[in-house]
Amino acid sequence: MKILLFGRIVQPEDRNLLPELLDWLRKHNTTALMFGPYKAYLERVYGLALEVGTFEKNEVPQDADALISLGGDGTMLEAMLVVGSSGIPMLGFNLGRLGFLSPISREVFKEALTALAKRAYSLEKRSLLMAEVAGKGLGEQAYALNEITIMKKDSASMVEIRCYLNEEFFNTYRADGLIISTPTGSTGYGLSCGGPIVHPACPTITLTPIAPHNLTQRPFVIPDHATIRLEAYSRNQEFLVSLDSRSYSLNEGTALSIRRAPFAIQFIQLPSVHYLDTLRNKLLWGKDARN
Repeated sequence: MKILLFGRIVQPEDRNLLPELLDWLRKHNTTALMFGPYKAYLERVYGLALEVGTFEKNEVPQDADALISLGGDGTMLEAMLVVGSSGIPMLGFNLGRLGFLSPISREVFKEALTALAKRAYSLEKRSLLMAEVAGKGLGEQAYALNEITIMKKDSASMVEIRCYLNEEFFNTYRADGLIISTPTGSTGYGLSCGGPIVHPACPTITLTPIAPHNLTQRPFVIPDHATIRLEAYSRNQEFLVSLDSRSYSLNEGTALSIRRAPFAIQFIQLPSVHYLDTLRNKLLWGKDARN
């Protein structure tokens, strides 16, 4: 089995996890390759001598069996861009705070590795969104696993967003912005703005306004085969578009087309880790704060 290890930074209390992880993989006849900049960071900051091969973002081994993301949900979102359309399954080890996308905790990582080595897991597809801009591209990786967001560029005034669904006029949002989220992203930015939680298996896209001027404008769920066209206008004649954590500045009136991407990301689902458990535990549902 060939495993790719991806990360960005490591907190001091977790620096010994990487040598331990690599040692476990070697003892179980697993080939490990580490993201080049991540390995260089670990050696430079913590002086770790890591005997492991590397790979780069533009040279991802297509025969890899899985990619392990080491960090928080932001690391998992960046790892998604590394995997791209390759179909390599992803598993998130949570070294961050919340861990919706990276549910494997420090305490059970060996259990997770054992299940991975035995191929005792299932695969779950997660849909992506892609953005296209008339007259101006957003690069080769114009994809988002969580959400694509239209936002005002300054702090003084709202933005006016004209929204078309399948080329039929739907609504004009006057707000601080508009979040277009996948089911995966429904527990992210959209949730904090009052959007619904959507199970990852639901083929939907959710539109959630950010601080709308008209309080009757509520989140709206549409089928994920729909095409969304947005045109934004603001006083400073520019607006921001963010794809997960990557932001771009566009001129007002620029037509932005959003639709489901032609490929999906595969998440590794271990027998002992379930989405409903993650949802209940992370959101503290059923917990009594008085106890």
